[in-house]
Amino acid sequence: APSTVDGTGSVSGQRGWCLTPPKLRLGRPGHAHVTELLKKGLQAEKALDPESASRHYRAAVAANDRSVDALLRLSKAVSDTSLDAAMTMEEARSRVRKGVQLAQRAQRMNPACAQAHVAEAINLGRLAMYSGNREKVRLVRMVREKAECAVELDPREDLAHHAVGRWHHELASVNGILRRLINVVYRESLKPGSYEEALWAYQRAVELRPERLVHHAELGRTLYRMGRRREGADELRQCLALEVEDVNDAITKGYCEAAIAQLDAGKRL
Repeated sequence: APSTVDGTGSVSGQRGWCLTPPKLRLGRPGHAHVTELLKKGLQAEKALDPESASRHYRAAVAANDRSVDALLRLSKAVSDTSLDAAMTMEEARSRVRKGVQLAQRAQRMNPACAQAHVAEAINLGRLAMYSGNREKVRLVRMVREKAECAVELDPREDLAHHAVGRWHHELASVNGILRRLINVVYRESLKPGSYEEALWAYQRAVELRPERLVHHAELGRTLYRMGRRREGADELRQCLALEVEDVNDAITKGYCEAAIAQLDAGKRL
């Protein structure tokens, strides 16, 4: 099982951070085949089939290995296959690592692409779930660096703000004693997160893409954690009416449904 020292867990309680699809850009003239493959990949994602999506995106990369869009789609889909509960931890780790490598490849082709930095940040967060504590601390630090870089590159990239918010929310839950223990044992510093910073980042993500389910889910979770339980529950309820775009949304919506049922039964989350 993933080791301790959290800071990268998903809202669903399953493996790693939830990834959501980057915006699809149509291929340039002459790349109609690549565009068609990307569309088929999107359809597979909506059908909650990341394995099939991976095959379409892999074919798109083979057809045009300079397509940053295809690389990022493949990075996401390959990483999403790790969410299969039947997969071994070692295989899941291998899939996520491949997702990291594909995101890095996209960055090398276009260093100014904010989505490429976001993809690496989220995949690094997932990879941390399969790592030892020393490596986990290093990866968590890299997640913040990549997420903040993405915000600087494109302040209107909603997933960049989401990644920053996720880092702050998870690190805010690491208590001071554990933080000092990490410093002593591993000689690594772990910066504190802030629920207030997480709140601001998620609110900005919702403002930029109000139709994206995962933004509302994490905003609701953060509000609830800050003691603003009614507002948090309202955000979670909003998720129930939003479209499921992929397996991450399906997992997150399942969490929201369970959380709302718990709250309706008079229990706290």
